[in-house]
Amino acid sequence: MYRRPALEADIGGLCYTYTAYVWWLILAALLGMLLCLWVTRLPHNAFFKKYLGQAGRTDSDGSALTKTSGSTSDNFFSTLAVLLTQSIPNVPQGGPVRIAFALWLLVSFVLASVYRSNLKAMLILPKVNLPFDDTEELADSGLPLKVTFRSLLHRRLLNAPPGSTLSRLVPRNDSIYFDMNFSTAFKEMMKGAPVIAASRTVIRNVMDDSFSKTGKCLSYVMTDNLIGMNYYSFVFPKGSPLKAQVDPLIVKLRQSGIIDYVFKKATANATECLKPPQSQYQHELRPLELRDFYGVFLLYIGGIFTGLLVFLIELVWAKLINSLMCHPTCRQI
Repeated sequence: MYRRPALEADIGGLCYTYTAYVWWLILAALLGMLLCLWVTRLPHNAFFKKYLGQAGRTDSDGSALTKTSGSTSDNFFSTLAVLLTQSIPNVPQGGPVRIAFALWLLVSFVLASVYRSNLKAMLILPKVNLPFDDTEELADSGLPLKVTFRSLLHRRLLNAPPGSTLSRLVPRNDSIYFDMNFSTAFKEMMKGAPVIAASRTVIRNVMDDSFSKTGKCLSYVMTDNLIGMNYYSFVFPKGSPLKAQVDPLIVKLRQSGIIDYVFKKATANATECLKPPQSQYQHELRPLELRDFYGVFLLYIGGIFTGLLVFLIELVWAKLINSLMCHPTCRQI
């Protein structure tokens, strides 16, 4: 049992609006558009015209063929600008190129509309991160564990084989770390300190009592069990003849499910708290906070940094080219 996780913002929501398969399809469509433009403009390419001996040739309307030509960089930036709903650097010229761009505009419009709607939904819908949900995750989390001193679980942890998952939960195999006062440990757990390990019967009672007093689910229980155990006991004096009469009754009550029914009915308030947190928050919305836009801010800052870096590289490259191409007399001046 641990403190119940709260709703969080999803910084990576910008990438989760589409699945990986759809992202690959969008990349394939982008490359396909570039290939289409390259093939469409190939007859008007300067190298292609020089190879065919068509340099200086004009269309029937008197315009030069080079008017519809475009470099690889022009094709790339125009295609990317349309996908990002930005203005294109050059107006497409020629019927085939305009048809290709019209189709790409339609595809980009659909992709952008779906992306915006999915991104808005993911920003508003809740996200719940569980710190652990099985024994391996509990051991990897590094959270301190508290169990009842000298209980069955306490002994199993201390006697666990070295290197096993249970042995990783024992801090230096010192049993003093397991001495637990339940009420104090529960208050510490609500502050995010220890994880409480006990039988599900005890945990259900604690959840029922907590929900009855506060009307809220303050904790959650992981799905996996540390060890499998079920126990019900009645205490009789040693040598009591009642034991032989009560044992068959307990077995029948257990097998018929009456014991579980009576126990769950007595702790009905814990039923809601035993549901996975994701299912409880599935239909809840929340107002957007500043941290919901951290992913957008990081993307924006990354774009600014990349632009500044490219600008500085262009300045350094231009000075380097000028210094290499300048005449020796120019250097003296």
